[in-house]
Amino acid sequence: MQKNVVGDAVTLKRILLVAWPAMITFISINIMQFSDRLFLARYHITHFTASLPAGIYSLTVISLFLGIIGYVTALASQYFGSNQKTQCAQTAWQGVYLALGAGILIAFSAPLTGKVFELLRTTDTFSSSDVMQKNSLVALQKTYFYLMLGSGVCMLLGDCFSGFFNGIGRTSIPMAAAVASNGLNVLLNWIFIFGKFGFPEMGIHGAGLATLICSFIGLVVRIFFFLNKRFDSEYKTKTTWKFCPAIFRKLVRFGLPSGINYFINIGAFGFFILLIGRISEYHQAACNIAFTLESVAFMPVLGLAIGISVVAGQEMGANRKHNVGRVLKKGILTAAVYNLILSVLFLFFPDMLLSIFSNPADLSHFTTVSAMALPLIRITALWLIFDAVLIVICEVLRTAGDTMFLLFLTGGMSVAALVFPGWFYTVYLKGTDLRVLWMIIVVFVCILTAAASLRYRQGRWKKMNIIE
Repeated sequence: MQKNVVGDAVTLKRILLVAWPAMITFISINIMQFSDRLFLARYHITHFTASLPAGIYSLTVISLFLGIIGYVTALASQYFGSNQKTQCAQTAWQGVYLALGAGILIAFSAPLTGKVFELLRTTDTFSSSDVMQKNSLVALQKTYFYLMLGSGVCMLLGDCFSGFFNGIGRTSIPMAAAVASNGLNVLLNWIFIFGKFGFPEMGIHGAGLATLICSFIGLVVRIFFFLNKRFDSEYKTKTTWKFCPAIFRKLVRFGLPSGINYFINIGAFGFFILLIGRISEYHQAACNIAFTLESVAFMPVLGLAIGISVVAGQEMGANRKHNVGRVLKKGILTAAVYNLILSVLFLFFPDMLLSIFSNPADLSHFTTVSAMALPLIRITALWLIFDAVLIVICEVLRTAGDTMFLLFLTGGMSVAALVFPGWFYTVYLKGTDLRVLWMIIVVFVCILTAAASLRYRQGRWKKMNIIE
């Protein structure tokens, strides 16, 4: 084992120094997505209704590769902890080759994957003589889906370089790229959706176009920093571009279970959401609002968890696995406190949160949708703290290399405890009460949290080594 380059002190300060830029990164993504859906809700409810299922489905399509490439962070953090710096850059380059291959595959399969919206067609509840309402919901979903796929390929490439910077503890660089690109995205959303400064009104098409443009800009910023002389001199980022079979195999070996897990998990939620859309657009719109608000809790905690996993990975690479428990406890406490505050807001002030989405020009539809969404927001509060614990534990286990367990746990339970009950209730029983579906999610999250906690306590992850 080579000499490690990180200190052995595990303090909350050290964790937050690494985690806060990752949290800001995900908060900026959250703000971008939130503004995207908020603008669409105020533009037209049909465009708003189309956005979430199309966005989730596009994420599902790229999720297999997203999970594999996401493992760049875990490998780089352990290489950094063991002072194998050139391998950190090599890992990023192997991710780039994988992302390029994924981009080609996604492009050729797009016409086929886009047909799912026709198979799970949503009833056009809001259709009328209005010109905008005559737009087919399926057509809106497909257009947004294709634009988000293009953005997704840029995201895959960008994650290779973000993984490198996260792994070496320089999370402020992905943060700067994300804040700049997502901030611009918010502005372009407003311009393109509503047709400002001479641009035509484009609605959901404009939202997708803005995301594609800004994803490409974010990718360029990350590449610029990665090839910068400062990092090249220390990590050889310009000269480690050659294909490395050993590292590529590690990336696929440990990342593939994560990728399959992401695909099943995100796909399960996407299918769950599409099942809701089959009931009516009112149900879909209420679901969109609830999940949009839930992302305010989910995204920052995910950023915190990535920062926690980086510190944990560095400790593992430095052969100090006894410190990982201290990292995890401090991380869980921080995440739980944040989500506890949001739980109070969701339970006691849901009306205030709902008013954000109000469209004065379409109050009749919004009144119906808000009545459906109100209990969903309160029920969401029931799983937030459990979700915070789950996210942090899963990221630490994933970094340790326990990806096969996570695949069987979250992948299997996504089908058994989420998709099947949702299908049984909405299709077989023809149920339409969203509160029942939300309670299914509560049970699903609680089961996963209990199982992941038990797995961590068993300590099998301590016997794993992903860099030797």
